[in-house]
Amino acid sequence: MVTEGDPQVLLLDANASFRTAQHDEDRSAVLRKLDAAVKSYAEVLKANGNLPDAAYNYEYVVRVRDGLQRSQSPTSSAPREATLHGQSGAPPANADMSKFKILIPRRSDERKEDLRAGKGNVKVRKG
Repeated sequence: MVTEGDPQVLLLDANASFRTAQHDEDRSAVLRKLDAAVKSYAEVLKANGNLPDAAYNYEYVVRVRDGLQRSQSPTSSAPREATLHGQSGAPPANADMSKFKILIPRRSDERKEDLRAGKGNVKVRKG
C-alpha cells in the first residue's frame, strides 16, 4: 500500500493491485488481493471523491470479488496470454475440431475458370 496522499498515485496503486490479483492462480490469494484492491480504491475515493474512474473501478472490483466468492470453480484451469484486446481465447478443451469446416472464398480468377456456382449434381426435374 502506498502512503502517498495524491489521489492519482493512489489510483495507480489500486489499479496495479487489481492487475496483480488477475494473474494469480490460487483462488484464496486472488480473493485476498481483490480485498486489498477494494480497500485501495476506497482510499482513493476518500482522498478525492470526484474521480469517476476510481468509483467505477471500485464497483467493478467489488462485483468481481463477490462473483468469485459465490462461484465454486477455480479462477482458471490454465493461464491465458494477455493481449492488447484482453486475454486470448482458445477452443474448448474437449472439442473435436475436425468437425468444423473452413470455407475459403475463391479468388476472382478461380471463379472465372469455373462458371458453375457449386459442385452439386444436376437436379432432375420430376413431373
